[in-house]
Amino acid sequence: STPVKDILNIGISPKKLIETARKRFEDMGGTVYEKVSLESISISEDFHHTNNNNNNNNNNNHDDNDNDNNNLAVLECRKTKINNNNSSQGTPPEQHHDMMVQLKSRLVIDAMGSGSPIAGQARGGVKPDGVCLVVGGSMATEEFKDLNGGGGDLIYTMNGAMEIPTLATDQEYAFTKSSPRHTKIPNKTSEIQLFWEAFPSSSGASYRTTYMFAYMDTQTERPSLQRLFQEYWRLLPEYQNLSNSIEELVDQGKITPKRFLYAVFPTYTDSPIQYPKNWHRLVSVGDASGIQSPLSFGGFGALLRHMPRTIPAIEDALKHDYLDHSSLKGLNPYLPNLASTWMMQTSMSAPVPVVAPSSSSSKSLSLPLLLSSPYKSLFPKASLVFGGEEGEEEYNEYLIPNILARTFEQMLLLDGGKGESLKPFLQDVVQPKGLLGGLLGVMITSPSIVPKILQHVGPNPIIKWVGDVAAMVTYAAINTFTKTNEAKNKVSSWFKTEPVRFRVRQTLDAIKYGSGGDFNDH
Repeated sequence: STPVKDILNIGISPKKLIETARKRFEDMGGTVYEKVSLESISISEDFHHTNNNNNNNNNNNHDDNDNDNNNLAVLECRKTKINNNNSSQGTPPEQHHDMMVQLKSRLVIDAMGSGSPIAGQARGGVKPDGVCLVVGGSMATEEFKDLNGGGGDLIYTMNGAMEIPTLATDQEYAFTKSSPRHTKIPNKTSEIQLFWEAFPSSSGASYRTTYMFAYMDTQTERPSLQRLFQEYWRLLPEYQNLSNSIEELVDQGKITPKRFLYAVFPTYTDSPIQYPKNWHRLVSVGDASGIQSPLSFGGFGALLRHMPRTIPAIEDALKHDYLDHSSLKGLNPYLPNLASTWMMQTSMSAPVPVVAPSSSSSKSLSLPLLLSSPYKSLFPKASLVFGGEEGEEEYNEYLIPNILARTFEQMLLLDGGKGESLKPFLQDVVQPKGLLGGLLGVMITSPSIVPKILQHVGPNPIIKWVGDVAAMVTYAAINTFTKTNEAKNKVSSWFKTEPVRFRVRQTLDAIKYGSGGDFNDH
């Protein structure tokens, strides 16, 4: 087996991160408004340049300043003050007093995540093209100590696609000591491919964090988060080789739940987001921009990865007042490597039309791939394990695990098992070598699976994917000559005006990031 280092090797405390970022922001003169909700943003459809400090002169008059203020983005916010007046009779109910606060800004940066109302309005309220549903959390039991020392999982399947009902209620679902398995319920069902992830928790050696997730579209036949959570509790003992059901272990005091969560990560094919042409002074970052891979759990990693690109661009935009739509749209450009992952997301989603699964027992195929852990001393390896056996391609429910198993296996073999081609892909930085090399290897070694992939994915996603991959290869070729800052500055210097040079720099950054050329920069 060959370890791939530096995958899931860091944990971040949101509380400490926010505290540190806030302190730095306030030390630099920033102001944080607490208990304030954003009600609306008003931005003039006609963009006019403001008089920044570099252009002010003695001829500026009061009318100029009024025009500047009228052209700024205006944020209407609602600030809530809570009064809790004590009295001898006791503490009365809290009294809420709302007041409106108006803020003005040259540039609004939307970092409100995938649920951003700005992004929702820009997309016209359309449904996501896909979602990743995640359930799971952290718990402690003595049975985890051996597991934490022996490894963890980046992506794991122990079953093929499973029929899971859409809804679950107390009457529809039986989860008792005598009947830990779910009962058939009289509502819609759809096939879902479940994936697992597990790694040690920073809380201690007996704690372990496990997540169950699935990729799917947003049709009504898909299961609810509540339903997925019930599958999580039912299947977790099998996944982690626990001695009893979770309910029995909790009743016996042998397991201590700590923290559990659920999330829906929506994804759109038209990502990163592009605002309407009359939306000026507005740029989005992180999940709100759709810059994250449709295969990932949100875009915090993507937000950090793109900071070396977006921060200098925003500084330039503010310095030179390039805050109109046509200038800012280059901060969230078309990225072919990001777009190409959509076919992977589609291939990892079981279709809605229900195909009755075979009666074959669930088995597992363990690839010769070990991945490193967040805590190297406690977690020296993590494995990619997929349900299914060699020769089981005829079973429809094992199609997705087989596709992944063969693709990752071929990516690993590209560089003699060192994992140098696989590692970028696992970190959401898709590069031509890893993607094309892995898929070409699958076509050569497992030709019988190719028609099944074509049938499973469909012609339209494949046609689009071919175009995205062709663009990624083109970007990679250009990036060979323009990847350094020196080369980028030299190319931009060929153009006479600063606005054009600004857009050229954004284009070259898009070429670099859109081909995965930024991987070695981090």
